[in-house]
Amino acid sequence: MVFDVQYDDAQDVFLTISRPNASLTVQETACLCSMGAIYLVFISVIFAWAGAWPVPVFGLLVLAALAGDLERLSICGDRVLVEIVEADLWRRYECSAYWTRVVADMMPNGDCRALALCSRGVRIVLGRHLCGDEKRELAHALQKRLGGGFRS
Repeated sequence: MVFDVQYDDAQDVFLTISRPNASLTVQETACLCSMGAIYLVFISVIFAWAGAWPVPVFGLLVLAALAGDLERLSICGDRVLVEIVEADLWRRYECSAYWTRVVADMMPNGDCRALALCSRGVRIVLGRHLCGDEKRELAHALQKRLGGGFRS
């Protein structure tokens, strides 16, 4: 699944995770990456034994790139936490739910072209892996949970 929203009203928790669209399931992806890792370790050991030590280092970089992109947004009480993983870059933003507002660029047909959270001068772009309908759905779900309101 590309986009998943989970609520737990008893504990006042909102969580959404989005990933790039992929044709493989999580288990198939893990199996494929494991087979690639085993093959890579085997080749790296042979090259390292022969004196080509950069090959294992490059192999580790390739494995890290296979880890995949991820965008996780959680609202727990009055705290908003956004974690964005893109290839070799990991970013984490934390802000107050009261001061955070949803900014959505809506198209005339109702699709959401761009979605972001703004809090105290920081703009966090969301929904890189989502289509317009999913961005609109996420924007409305966030609008209900955040104190800063909604602006298009």
